[in-house]
Amino acid sequence: MKRKDTKLLLENWRRFLDGQVFEDNRVNELYQAVYGGTGGYVKTQTDIPRKDYLIYDDYAEILGRPMNYGAGTEIQLQALTKSFVNSSSNPEDDIVDFFIEIVEEAFGRSKGEQRKKEIELIKERAKFYKTVFSPSMYTDDKTILFIPLAHFGDSTTESQRPYVKDDMSGEEVNFDISNEELSGKTDFEHVEQDRVSDNFGKPSVHKYLTLKDNINWSMHDLGHAILQSVFETESIIDFDEHHPQENRHDVFDFLFKDLDTKGRRQVDELEADVKSTDALHIKELLNALTPGVGEGDLEFSLFAKLMKNPTEKGVEELVSLISNNISNNIEKIHPNIIKRFNLENEMSSGFNTLKSFLTNVLHVQKEVGNRVHDAFKVIYVPKN
Repeated sequence: MKRKDTKLLLENWRRFLDGQVFEDNRVNELYQAVYGGTGGYVKTQTDIPRKDYLIYDDYAEILGRPMNYGAGTEIQLQALTKSFVNSSSNPEDDIVDFFIEIVEEAFGRSKGEQRKKEIELIKERAKFYKTVFSPSMYTDDKTILFIPLAHFGDSTTESQRPYVKDDMSGEEVNFDISNEELSGKTDFEHVEQDRVSDNFGKPSVHKYLTLKDNINWSMHDLGHAILQSVFETESIIDFDEHHPQENRHDVFDFLFKDLDTKGRRQVDELEADVKSTDALHIKELLNALTPGVGEGDLEFSLFAKLMKNPTEKGVEELVSLISNNISNNIEKIHPNIIKRFNLENEMSSGFNTLKSFLTNVLHVQKEVGNRVHDAFKVIYVPKN
């Protein structure tokens, strides 16, 4: 990002906090994000083109205790629809109740005075978000992505913690800020607790993910919730359980009725043909976006990448990127994939079979990824 653009972002952010209207629509069309954790919080504007709010907040730090180990193992869509919130006599109370329910589910519900104290902490945090974003954030038309980070103390969740240096707290920062600048931390040592690991019981060094990495991974997790898990388990919508096949909610018709999707992970399923290797040679393309992404979990990193430009043009560009990468690395593509998509015969004509497959997959991702923002006022993004 150029220095001039950075200056413009910061100037417009200050004007936003003052209640002034943006003159530059490029800035007004970026996610506003608060990123809070040990040491304080920072504000940023992402490269995701939505006029919405994103909250990435370390509730283990806020509550002073770790996540309930049994929570977070199942990804589940939980949200409040805009129609529900708009019809409420007190939408802010409903949204705060939603925050409380999500946090208590993740951390386990305390008892007695401790629970009262923790509920007050969550309510105060909800008020704090209004001072960062807008006094009207709970009643305006923008969507809130709520990511209450909770960690088990393992290396994966520790790497996702949003550490912020004391002297950075409250600052507006660039989305590309490094960990050295934001937290002063780059890596950490952890004794491996996974018994299937070759390093069980041994210390190993892990890198902290950057602010940008963590938000990109959160979009990956959103893809899991809205494109896969919604078909596999009950969703909690407007405080009640619903499923696309049973106890339906009208929002499912809005999201999926004209789309050919039943929650399948069609890109990841290709790995069954190639014995758990990177079927389309896309891991390298996605690793810069979601560092550490592995085989069998590439589908929703594609979604996170597409959400940078969730348009027909964005679909075309991503299809071309993958197709060109395959063409340049055809010797690395498994024979089963070459046969399935007729790659050798279609090399000169442009991989029409492959492009049709990718276009269909990404079209569904684009449509659902856009529609959730029209349908939902608040979406909980679980970290798995």
